[in-house]
Formats: sequence, C-alpha cells, structure tokens
Amino acid sequence: MGDAGTVTVDVSGMDVTLAETSLADGWEVTERESGGEVELDIVNAASSTSIDLDADIDDGRMDVNIEIEVGRDFDALRHDDDDDGNSTEGAEGVSAGG
Repeated sequence: MGDAGTVTVDVSGMDVTLAETSLADGWEVTERESGGEVELDIVNAASSTSIDLDADIDDGRMDVNIEIEVGRDFDALRHDDDDDGNSTEGAEGVSAGG
C-alpha cells in the first residue's frame, strides 16, 4: 500500500483473515472482519488520506479491492459507492499467505 505500509492476509479454503499489518507512523487501521472476508479502513489524518481495503474469495479466486481517497474526498470514503474518478484501485502491498 505504498508509503502507508503492508497488509498480509491468510487464505484457508473460502475464508480470508487478517494475518498482520505493518503501518508507517501516522497511519491507523480499523478492521471489519466477517463472513470469511477482511475489510480495513486505513487512515492518515495528517495527510487527509484514507485507504479502504476489501479482500475476499470470489469464484475461487482471491479478490482484493483498494480505494485511496486524498484531500477533499477524504471524509467521503466511507459513504462513496460510486466511481467518481477520484479513487485508485490496485493490490500493491497486499499478500496472501496460508
């Protein structure tokens, strides 16, 4: 996840669980793990940056979605379900173990 740090998940069958987070100074994580899926909110208030990470198994494959919001869209992350062109998706810094 770039300068924010790294997230490692474990995969067992159809379940994904959070194994480890290693975040840089200034970053905080809130975990919402349910039903074999991992959802994380990673926030750096000083830089007005939010990262929303969702990892699950979809059709037998690991599916990772990462949305990054910076600046004016910082507070909108948790309420923005549409693609307004201000988010970046990718899986850099995410690894699956198990």
